[in-house]
This record gives sequence, C-alpha cells and structure tokens, in this order.
Amino acid sequence: MNHLPYYPQAKQASLDSSSLTTETTQMYEWDFPKAPQVHYTPLVWESIRYLVDTIATEVGWLGLVDIDADGNYLVTEIFVPKQTVSGVETDITSEALVDLAVDLESKGISSEKLIYWGHSHVNMGVSPSM
Repeated sequence: MNHLPYYPQAKQASLDSSSLTTETTQMYEWDFPKAPQVHYTPLVWESIRYLVDTIATEVGWLGLVDIDADGNYLVTEIFVPKQTVSGVETDITSEALVDLAVDLESKGISSEKLIYWGHSHVNMGVSPSM
C-alpha cells in the first residue's frame, strides 16, 4: 500500500470518467429556504439613482418595505435622514432615526415597515463592510 505524504492512513482512490452521466448530490442534509428578492417601485429606483449620481460623498437612506406572500420585499418609499457623511462612510445618528420613526407614526405609517437601509459607495467598488 502506498502512503500519501502527510496522510499515512489515506487509501488510494481511483476515478472512472468513461460515463457521461452527470449526477448532482447534496453535500449536506440542510434545506435552506429560497433567498428573498428585493424589488423597488419605479419612483424609489429613480430616487436612489438620483442620490448616487448627484452626491459626491457617500450617502445613506432608509426605506419602507412591503413583504409579499412569497417573502419577497418591495421598497415603496425612501427617506434621507440627517447624517454625517464622508467619501467612505455615512453615520445616521440615533436621534435622526427616532425623528424619522416619530414622523412616520404621526402620519399613520407603522415604523415597523422601516426595515430597508441603503447607501452609496460613491465611486468605490462593492465589498463587505468591516
């Protein structure tokens, strides 16, 4: 028996590629739910494009969301609260968040629908935040 380097107990394996039948097997027993899709009303999409295209720094916004029967999201309205911005970040204060929630509630809109947060990346690429 040949021993493979670093794996003294490993067994030899062989591969037969003569079959053209493809078989896909699940690696794990987990069944993950389908990821939801995020959609925007035309006005919301135009507003986001306007913010991104006209503001030279990073900018953040919050939005109201409707969730459909399939678990998908529709962003129906966005708000740009008071914030401190720079070329690489935006900081929306807790006071600005409370002000927005109170304003929505005073108009009869549940602040529980305020679950969308977006921000521009100015002219930077997209990567995970740290």
